[in-house]
Amino acid sequence: MNILLNQLINKHSNFYEMVDAKYKDYLWNLRLINVESLWNKGVEDKLKQIKIAIIDSGIDHSHNDLKNIERQGFNFIDNSLDLRDDFGHGTKINGIIAGSRNGEGICGIASEANIFNLKVINHSGTGRVRNIIEAFRWSIENKMDIINMSIGHPADIDSEGDTFKRLILEERKIIREAIELGIVIVGAVGNVPGIASQVPACYEGVIPVASYGVFNTNPIKFYPSQLNSNYDSKTIFAPGEHILTTIKGNSYGYDSGSSMSAAHITGIVGYLKAMNNRLNSRQIHKILIETSSTLETNKSHINIVNTEKAIEQVELIVC
Repeated sequence: MNILLNQLINKHSNFYEMVDAKYKDYLWNLRLINVESLWNKGVEDKLKQIKIAIIDSGIDHSHNDLKNIERQGFNFIDNSLDLRDDFGHGTKINGIIAGSRNGEGICGIASEANIFNLKVINHSGTGRVRNIIEAFRWSIENKMDIINMSIGHPADIDSEGDTFKRLILEERKIIREAIELGIVIVGAVGNVPGIASQVPACYEGVIPVASYGVFNTNPIKFYPSQLNSNYDSKTIFAPGEHILTTIKGNSYGYDSGSSMSAAHITGIVGYLKAMNNRLNSRQIHKILIETSSTLETNKSHINIVNTEKAIEQVELIVC
């Protein structure tokens, strides 16, 4: 077993006994975030009080692994309560964050969390900045604890018109307001190599997340995704390559990218907030970076989330 793997998992883990899922042998991602260290904390009752907003394309509530998620939130595309996912991205994110531990296909990290789906992405996978702004405003008004943004848009607005620039400034303002009010925002850096991290991951106070994967060799080899947008020393890496999750239509399938990684961090943060709900976005970001494990790459090094060490750090903080 290599050094990094030793740091990330508990060799005496009861992972496979704790995971009640048909496809548990394929959930390498949960094993490598040491999800059982979260489940063993016994904070499920407090986790039920943690409100997580998933700003995305909605959810397939008919999926066997997502029936535990309440039908709550809002559709900002047509101003309704219709949260049906006609694109599929949001259903994948919901499965990683909060899929039920019910003996069906997979299980999520924080299945007891109080999930709210805010639909801003349409059937073609596109959305409007105005709707994202309204989703953040809704999250503030409804006192969300965490916002997951596995979606985003380019940060470069120099080539855009004045109207769009004003929207971006308004969006930045509402994101800053959410952070100052104590809401933890988790953002995917994006999947376009060579360009800046997308909004909101590029903003100060947001937890930026990039994707890593593993080669099933002996020993196991870790690698950062070649599709990650630009990242730096403040970026936290989580599993994101070939992740088995829920697919709309009551199915299962694999997907890759920083979207999947952000969902993992959101699930972890849900538990950290259940342990200490006074922690804000900047504090949790600092904890995740300071307790991360280091993977040396050809160019530099990356910070891989180390759940057990993050838990230990939160336990040291006096409420």
